[in-house]
Amino acid sequence: MQSQNLVLIPLVVFCRVLIDGPESGVPRVVANFKDLQLTKFVVKCGPGARTGSVSKAWKKADMSTKWGETAWAKKMERQKLRDNMTDYDRWVQKLDHILTCEI
Repeated sequence: MQSQNLVLIPLVVFCRVLIDGPESGVPRVVANFKDLQLTKFVVKCGPGARTGSVSKAWKKADMSTKWGETAWAKKMERQKLRDNMTDYDRWVQKLDHILTCEI
């Protein structure tokens, strides 16, 4: 569940909550608050909402584009690109950096 966008559905007990990520491919599970990082974005859905209604509320609030505009999402995307780079890609990036710094 690392780096996934999820919806919290208030349900369980003191420090646990039901999460659902229909748009990010995360199944509906109960998670501990300590394992989550909350953001300022809010999706309005009722208590115990099912996956279908959560998905509709997510699309209605246009959360995917709002999330994509944040610095946090951009940083995660850059990190994902760096993780998938080959040695040749790193060499080209280094060469480009050297050439632009010389001028």
